[in-house]
Order: sequence, then structure tokens, then C-alpha cells
Amino acid sequence: MKKAIGGRGRSSHITGDPPPPLKTDTEYSRWEQDDQCVFTWIIQNLESNLVNNASQYPTAKTLWDGLATTYGSRTDSLQVFDLHKRANSLKQGSDTLEDLWSNLQGIWMSIDRREPNPMKDPEDIRIYNKKTQEQRLYQLLTAINDKMEPIKRDILKKEPLPSVESAYATIRREVARMTILISGPSDNDSTEIGLGLAAKDSQQRTRFRPKEKEDKSKLFCTHCHMKRHTKEQCFRLVGYPEWWEGGQKLKNNQCSSADGKGASVTGGGESTGKEPQGRRRFWRNGCNK
Repeated sequence: MKKAIGGRGRSSHITGDPPPPLKTDTEYSRWEQDDQCVFTWIIQNLESNLVNNASQYPTAKTLWDGLATTYGSRTDSLQVFDLHKRANSLKQGSDTLEDLWSNLQGIWMSIDRREPNPMKDPEDIRIYNKKTQEQRLYQLLTAINDKMEPIKRDILKKEPLPSVESAYATIRREVARMTILISGPSDNDSTEIGLGLAAKDSQQRTRFRPKEKEDKSKLFCTHCHMKRHTKEQCFRLVGYPEWWEGGQKLKNNQCSSADGKGASVTGGGESTGKEPQGRRRFWRNGCNK
């Protein structure tokens, strides 16, 4: 509250330095208007059951001094003790890390208001603030749940110890990382992945499924009068494939001579037992099959 009033350039109304002008002074009217504004700010920050008594004070300074006398000193010592006790015994439990941090911040700010830094020398102020930071770092690590023990140990191993704000930022990043790793894909992602894998598996089964053997027992070739193939597949007409064995080819050439249509002739008219290269095709159904 004191800082809020000072931030508006009205701290003299609660400190009395410089003193207010005399009532006969031309500046008094302006000062009185400002003083009433400060008085209102203080009243607005009091508990409702205190407002009636506090509003009886004539100026902002007398109100401020009266509150300091009534609710200061011994009462502040008890409040400071309670605040330190709460800070040292606070536990995260089911709260989020952000809620725990907010609670600790509120306690520490209340302690700073009631127990300001008593040092005067700049070096003493630095040392006091450093010890305060260490104490608050220990309070934060004590309050955080035990599942974060590894990251707590890593923080305490650092030399020098980090500030309580840096330690909180480190723990917060670790909590976020753990949350991402544990949560995994969403339900929609899992469904899509499952459907994709199922479709892929089905395609693979179809691709590698053995082909059903074709029943050729009823096929008949009207050209060579043999079974298990048709005229369109007859090697005597379409040509023998390269994989066809010579003995079988010769046997079939001899069979075909009975029909007067022996083996195909080359460009010179000489029977070679081979079809011209341009007419060869790959057929797996031979005459003797």
C-alpha cells in the first residue's frame, strides 16, 4: 500500500515529510484534496469491519499512524511467524505447479511487506537477498511432489545455486516434457493410425496371397489337338519361350510335322526349330502341359 501511494507521488501524506501547508496558505486547498484521495485509497483496502472506526481520522497520516499502532508491531510479528510457517510447510499435493508457485509468491510478498530488508550497506543488502533466495529455493523444492526428485537433485548440485525463479522455470520445463511423453497421441490420432495399419496389413496380405492354381484340365487346343491349353496359347503358333527346354521343343516340333506345319522358318526359309525373335512371347502353358 505504501508503494502504491508513493507511486502516485503522494507519499508525503502518510510520512508527513514535507509537512502540510498552513490552512491560511493558498496551496492548502490543493493539498487537502490530495490528502482526501490518499485517505480514500487506504479506506478501500481495509476490511469492511474496520472502515467505520478508521473513517473517524481527520487526515491520511493520522489514519496511517493509527493503523500502524493498532495493527502493527506485535500483531505483525505473529503474522510474520505464521507466514514463515506456511512457507516452510506448504506442499504441492494435487495442485498444479503453477498453483503452488502462485501460493508461494503470495506468501513471500506478504513477508517482504511485513519484514523488509533491514540492511543499509549495499553489500549487506546483496548478501541478505542472496540468503533469502536460498531459503526460498529450499522451500520451493520441499513443496514440490517427490516424483520430481531427480530434477531437484540436479538443481541442488549446481554451483552456485540458481535463483528460485530459475529453478521454477527449469522444473516447469521438465513437467511439460513429462506431460508430452506420457500423454501420447490423442484418441483420434490413435484411431487414424489403427485404421491406416489395418489397411496396410490388408494390402500386404492381398499382395502376398498365393494365387489359386488355374484348372487347365478342361482346356483343348484346336490347332495341335492337345489338352491343357487353347489355340491362343499354343507355342506352335505364338512361338516358344526362351525358358522352354530343347528336348521338349524338339518333341513338339516333331509332333507338329505331322500336321505339315513344322517349326517356324527363318528369313532364309531354313527350318531351325525356333520362332523368329520378334514373335517370341513368354507363355508358361506349353503344348505338353
